[in-house]
Amino acid sequence: MMADGAEFLLQSPLWIGAEVPERVKQADSAFWKDISALGVQWAPVWDWYSHIKGGVLPFEDLGSRFENAVIGLAQERNEFWDRNPDVVMKDISERLTLMPPMPSEPEPGPGPHYDIIDGKLGIVASLPHSDEVNTQTKLFERLRLDVDRLVSAAHKIDNSQPNLVFSIREYAALLDTPLDTLDVTGVWAVGGSLAGFAQSFREQNRNRTLADPLEPEVDGLLQSVIRQHGAFIMGFEEGRDLVDRADRFALDSDKLHGLEESGNPLIAELASNADLVSDDARAVHKSVSDVLHDAGWTIARNCYTGFLTIRNAVRIIIKVVLGNDPNVLAVLGGVAAISTICGDPNLDFLRTAIPFLQANKQNLLAFFQHYPEMRSYIKWVLHIVRNETK
Repeated sequence: MMADGAEFLLQSPLWIGAEVPERVKQADSAFWKDISALGVQWAPVWDWYSHIKGGVLPFEDLGSRFENAVIGLAQERNEFWDRNPDVVMKDISERLTLMPPMPSEPEPGPGPHYDIIDGKLGIVASLPHSDEVNTQTKLFERLRLDVDRLVSAAHKIDNSQPNLVFSIREYAALLDTPLDTLDVTGVWAVGGSLAGFAQSFREQNRNRTLADPLEPEVDGLLQSVIRQHGAFIMGFEEGRDLVDRADRFALDSDKLHGLEESGNPLIAELASNADLVSDDARAVHKSVSDVLHDAGWTIARNCYTGFLTIRNAVRIIIKVVLGNDPNVLAVLGGVAAISTICGDPNLDFLRTAIPFLQANKQNLLAFFQHYPEMRSYIKWVLHIVRNETK
């Protein structure tokens, strides 16, 4: 009877109506800062307090291991508690934190480079080598002239082929910069989308959405631009490497299986989520997403472009979510805990990134099913944000 009463008391909200007074919120913030300053091993103190404040039994998520962990601690002799407090708390933390071992962070790898820019996922330009600029100048200028002509002609298909027109304009925008500041991977990705659209029109793949032939003028200019793009991108070491990798990637049929079904919703969100992704990055992602959706993942080298775009974007999202000490996130519940820390430059990004990971859990795991390093990284972060509310 007494035990039942104690459990009822523990499960009762600390504040009537569950509305926490403002003075308590301020005290909570100060308490969290003090606890976090002591080190991650002290996090269970905050976890215990948070559970009590929320009207739940502390550490009940341990399930069948509750007795071994919590009751086991209560039965420890004085020798256990008489040690250095940091050492004691480290032992307690290890018993209470049900976490798989943290996997190695995947290498950045080839393809688009990302960082958090002004609170959103942005693309970092991959610049040409200095010795590549002079040798590419004439082709660059000729390509830009023909792209400008293609942009002008594309007005004729604004209504019939809006996705192709978008990629044409995005390609022109990427070329509208001095050659020494060109984003090689961005040009490779969007140029690849143009090549995918062009191939689809040539093959008239009527099983998908591309059924109507292009205007002859647009078709001729598009084919010319694609040929020049191929020569241009091969003039960069990074471009040659990406083309070679894409061709080899297409030969591995086992790894290609299942990418389209799980990849389409992932690349579509990276192309549309304005809270998570910057305008410039979303434009590149949209070009990639559109050709994958309209032409399919087997056209040209688009499958590899889509894979690298998703892989590299998700990798940096997870890297930022985990931060410098992922154990704090694991014990304290991610954004709910971090939100008490003032001045975190990535706070707004985290509040968008964590729901993205949660909502796309199944697609992420399916997309990387043949890539153990990324899949382990994803499973790790999903474990950490499992209790975070959106």
